[in-house]
Amino acid sequence: MGGKTWGEMKPEERAAFLRAVRRRLQREAAARRRERRARRQKALRLARRVARMLRERFGATRVVLFGSLVRPGAFALHSDIDLAVWG
Repeated sequence: MGGKTWGEMKPEERAAFLRAVRRRLQREAAARRRERRARRQKALRLARRVARMLRERFGATRVVLFGSLVRPGAFALHSDIDLAVWG
């Protein structure tokens, strides 16, 4: 690889390295946030479609979304879509 160890780096090289690592971590975190938002939006669209289907095909009188999908920031990779159905 040819790189220096931390102990071999000069203070300014260490500082530059740390700045580069912080930038990369910030970019990766931003990408994860965008991905989570997109996944949540997709789940919300699916929940609306399912609610419409439950009303139209099965006569549901009320469909309510609850759980992590209704709380921004709570919907995660393995979250499900929670619907309460009446009728």
